[in-house]
Amino acid sequence: MIGRVLGFAAALTLCGATALGGKLSPGDPAPKLAVAKWIKGEPVKELAKDKTYVVEFWATWCGPCIKGIPHLTEVQKEYGDKVTVIGVNIWDRKQDRQTKKFTESVDDYTKRIGEFVNKQGDKMGYTVAAEADGKMAENWMAAAGQNGIPCAFIVSGGKVMWIGHPMAMDQPLKQILAGDFDVGAAADAAKRQAQIDERRAKLQERATEIMGEAEKAFNDDDMDTVLAKMDEVIALDPEVFGEMVIGKYSFIASQMGDQKRADEYAAGQGMEAIKDNAPLLNHLAWFILTEAKAFGSEPDAAVALKLAKRANALTEGKDADVLDTLAKACWETGDKEGAAKWQQAAIDNAPSDEEADVYRKTLSEYQGKD
Repeated sequence: MIGRVLGFAAALTLCGATALGGKLSPGDPAPKLAVAKWIKGEPVKELAKDKTYVVEFWATWCGPCIKGIPHLTEVQKEYGDKVTVIGVNIWDRKQDRQTKKFTESVDDYTKRIGEFVNKQGDKMGYTVAAEADGKMAENWMAAAGQNGIPCAFIVSGGKVMWIGHPMAMDQPLKQILAGDFDVGAAADAAKRQAQIDERRAKLQERATEIMGEAEKAFNDDDMDTVLAKMDEVIALDPEVFGEMVIGKYSFIASQMGDQKRADEYAAGQGMEAIKDNAPLLNHLAWFILTEAKAFGSEPDAAVALKLAKRANALTEGKDADVLDTLAKACWETGDKEGAAKWQQAAIDNAPSDEEADVYRKTLSEYQGKD
C-alpha cells in the first residue's frame, strides 16, 4: 500500500516538471522548421507571418501523445484554414543508449513513422512530419526548456505565442485568433514557471531524502512522523511542492482510514499551504468530490466547496474547469440552484465547443435530477 499511496505522493512531489527554463519563450520569433520528411498533408516550407500554426511534438512510444491525437484532429477540423496543425515526431529515431549515435537510417526512421501515421487514418487528420537529426527537438523543445511530450507551440505572426500541453491550448488559441491574447502575460508566466523549476531542481535532492525518511517511518508504523515529513517537504517551498497537499490528504483518508482528519486537514492546514494556487485548489476539490469516495468513506463536500470557491475567486470566475468543480461542489452540498448557475458559467467560459458540450451534458443531468 505504501507504494500506491505514499509513492503516489512522492511521485507528485518529485516528478512531472516539464519545463527547465530556456531562452525561447512567448513573444520570441519562431525557430525555423527542420524536417526530414513530411509524412502527411501539404509540406510547410516556412512559418508564414500571416498565418497561425500549432506545432506539436510527439512520439510513437508516448501514450499521452497518442491519446491526444483525436483532440488535435478536432482542432484542425474546427479551425480549418485559419490554423495549420503540424505534428512533429521527435525522440523516435533509434539510437545507441550509451553513445547516443543513431542506429536507424533516416529512410528507415521516416518509413516507420509513415506506417504508424497511415494506420491512424482519418483519426490523425492534420499535417505530420518527422524531424531531421534532432534539430526540431533542439531548436524548439530544448530552447524553450521543455523536456516532456506532448508539447505544443502556438505560432502566429511569425512569433511563438504560447507553449504548453496540447490539451490546455484551446483557450489561448481561441484568444490568439480573436486578437485578444496577452503574449506579455504568457511570457511572464513562462518566466515564472522557469523560476519555479529552478527552485525545484535545487530542492529536489533534499525532498527525496525527506521522503526516504517518511518511507522508513511508514515501515515502522509511525504515521505521525510520515505526516510530519510530508509537511517538511511542503515547507521547503509550498509553490514548488504544493502537490504534496493532495498526497497527504490521500494518505490520511486511505492509508490511515481517517476521513474526518483528512477533511480537516484539507480545509485548514492544506488549504493554507496552497491558498494562492488555483490549479491545486481545484485539483484537491475535484479529488475530494470524485476519487476520494473510493477510500470507503464519505468525504465532506463542504470542504471541496470551500476550496473551489477560493479557486474561483483567484481565477475571477473565468476558468471553466474551476467553474465545473464549483458547480459539482454546490450539487453535492445540496445547492441545486448554485450548481446550475456555475455549470452554465463553465459552459460560457469553455475554451472549445467540445468542452462546452461536456459541460452542457452535466448541466442537463443537474436539471434532470430531483
